Amino acid sequence: MPRVARAPLEIRSIARLHTRLAIRTLKEVCRDKKAPQSARVAAAGHLLDRGWGKPEQQIEVAVKTVQEMSDQELDTMIDRVAGLLGFTPQPPVLELEAELDRLDAALDDHDELDENDASDD
Repeated sequence: MPRVARAPLEIRSIARLHTRLAIRTLKEVCRDKKAPQSARVAAAGHLLDRGWGKPEQQIEVAVKTVQEMSDQELDTMIDRVAGLLGFTPQPPVLELEAELDRLDAALDDHDELDENDASDD
């Protein structure tokens, strides 16, 4: 008969049925003078973690608001998020603005040529 994969909650429930055995085993290893020191320390640590919880860790994080970020930092963040979402990043806004300026200048030149042609007639 093929084995059926169990749902994580079912596996967790089954594992919890063996809590007393696991705690007893950790206690025995912790007390066993013939056990390797590393095993005894690991068992003691696991018992403490189960009884008191893991110690809190202090993590320092520097946080900037979007307004405080440089253009380069914003571009980097946009590229990272776009990559995570599977999007291809678009050209930076400054490049688009420069392209719009070039197009405006070309239109102005074209308008001047039309005005000159109209005045020559």
